[in-house]
Amino acid sequence: MPNYSYVDLQRIKGTGGLDLGTGTVHDVLLRGIAEHISDAIDRYTHRRFQPIIETRVFDGPKGTALLSPDLISLTAFTEDDNSDGTFNVTWGSNDYVLMPYNAAPTQPWGKPYNEIRVSGKSNGTQDGFLQGQQRYQLTGTWGYNYVTNTSGLTGTLTSTSITALVLSGSVGTTIAVGHQLQLGSEYVYVTAVANQTSTSVTVQRAQQGSTATSGSGLGVNIFDYPGAVKEAAFIQTARLWRRKDSAFASEVGIAPTGQMVTFAGGLDSDVKMLLAPYRKLAV
Repeated sequence: MPNYSYVDLQRIKGTGGLDLGTGTVHDVLLRGIAEHISDAIDRYTHRRFQPIIETRVFDGPKGTALLSPDLISLTAFTEDDNSDGTFNVTWGSNDYVLMPYNAAPTQPWGKPYNEIRVSGKSNGTQDGFLQGQQRYQLTGTWGYNYVTNTSGLTGTLTSTSITALVLSGSVGTTIAVGHQLQLGSEYVYVTAVANQTSTSVTVQRAQQGSTATSGSGLGVNIFDYPGAVKEAAFIQTARLWRRKDSAFASEVGIAPTGQMVTFAGGLDSDVKMLLAPYRKLAV
């Protein structure tokens, strides 16, 4: 099961959603649906809206441009200059430029980088990309964008394995199941909240390629996603939840009118409309 969701349970269960109240009896099932829908959104759009820290290997294209999947930032860029399987040449930050120039993937309105070009300010040793298989190794943060909102709380993780995140105050309406949090350099995923007066939450540690750390007084920031993506996740999750009311039948008869209502499979048409601007062609 994916360990991320583009819609939190507070949004799903609230009066503007399914109006399920504040209890936790439905949380496990709802979280599972929301996670699978979020994964379906990624597969439909052919991109990932959840940032992930990874090292990836690329073939050398020859020339001055290397096409990239959605990229937020790079921390290491190395080259295998003789095809011996060792990435022994390091590219400096002045050797390459991330394109497009004004992508701004750390802004709410921003988009990801999708190309790496040789920089005109290079020191001259990196004047082009070599051709060949697995010539480049890139470590960085990948995904559509990287936007967080402060919760106004701090948190404590007493070890690298404990799953109880202790907060400086009650969660209130700020932190909910389904939120991905940034605490320093670690990302954690909220899987359980007892109630809105709780001062701790249960989390999955070291998410999205991050490393588990321990500490106190850590700023608790909540990952945010494009509005249309969040709304699409909410609509499809709510729709799938309501399918149980029809006993999962594909057709339901309406006795007073004699009509038959058919449930169309797949993503909702409004969900497709919301996601259309973000969808990439599969190549």
